Amino acid sequence: MKRQDKPATTYQVQVTKMKKKNIIIENEAFAISFFKKVQYYRLSGYWLSYFEDREKDILKPGITFEKISSIYLFDKELRNMLLSMLDTIETEFKSNLAYDFSHNCGPLSYKDVNNFRRPEYYAKWLNKFYNSISYSDTNRELYIEWYKNEYNGKFPFWIVVELCNFNDISKFYSNLHIKVKKNVVKIYGYDAEYIQSWLHTVVLIRNICAHNGRLYNRTITVSPKLPKGTVRLNVKRIFIVVYIFKFLCIDQREWEDFVNKIEKLIQKYQDSIELEMIGFPEMWQEILTDECTSETSK
Repeated sequence: MKRQDKPATTYQVQVTKMKKKNIIIENEAFAISFFKKVQYYRLSGYWLSYFEDREKDILKPGITFEKISSIYLFDKELRNMLLSMLDTIETEFKSNLAYDFSHNCGPLSYKDVNNFRRPEYYAKWLNKFYNSISYSDTNRELYIEWYKNEYNGKFPFWIVVELCNFNDISKFYSNLHIKVKKNVVKIYGYDAEYIQSWLHTVVLIRNICAHNGRLYNRTITVSPKLPKGTVRLNVKRIFIVVYIFKFLCIDQREWEDFVNKIEKLIQKYQDSIELEMIGFPEMWQEILTDECTSETSK
């Protein structure tokens, strides 16, 4: 038998519902003001980790509204930090791919199907690119119309990468023949199989972050390939993604600044969060700044 449709509830009713779940609310006015900024349903994802009895809809003793709201704010700040680093990683990767591919294969070699493993995937990628530049839009970058007029629409690859999103660039790289992959983005110092795996992972996380998805206690559905001798980590929590950022961020100074920001964020919310919920091991700072040796766990 299907349940009846749920009615809309007032902020006060939502506070009452939380109390019935065993959530401690000492300041109802604060809770209501928070609901006006973050709706009840969105916030509910942050207390799912603390159920004592799901069937009875009861949380463990001692869980406060202040804790849940703090976890939410921590997650929001962490997500914004990851987005900033993802922007750096995307920009660096596009820059190096554009330079290496253009010099090794030629500025227009993205049009050569022989550079790609799967012709059907290549055709789909190329058609998507052509469709994206086929219409007129005054809000687009000025260089698009300039290249269309001055070079008869023959866009060199360094322009192509700027017109493609990170997901499409990841697919482009993944579909390159291995001999071509080996000759590009050598700056990272890892084999193409690792770069390909890491790109797939960071694109997934970028999409989650861009859509304001929850990171706290989220199960990561892909397992990035890690170099032999990697420190033992939980590959199903967000720390594994932060860890591979380490290999994809070229600017060492920016990486160090990123790690410092993460450290300050964790210190800010240390009374509310549990590091295991995001997969951060006890020695996470050392792992992100130095090489550690051990087997990687799944």
